[in-house]
Amino acid sequence: MVYRTVAEKLQFYWNRNARIIIVALLTLFCSIMTLYFHLILGVGVVFTHVFYIR
Repeated sequence: MVYRTVAEKLQFYWNRNARIIIVALLTLFCSIMTLYFHLILGVGVVFTHVFYIR
């Protein structure tokens, strides 16, 4: 990829880092919710359908 300006390069890196952070946070959230519903509440059917909505 060829950048015309430094601002374009910075924008590309910011977008990439933001995407990585968002995916990591969503993965962490799903992991915590899975553990909560399965281990604490003992319910798996109610929460697992949420994975199909994403």
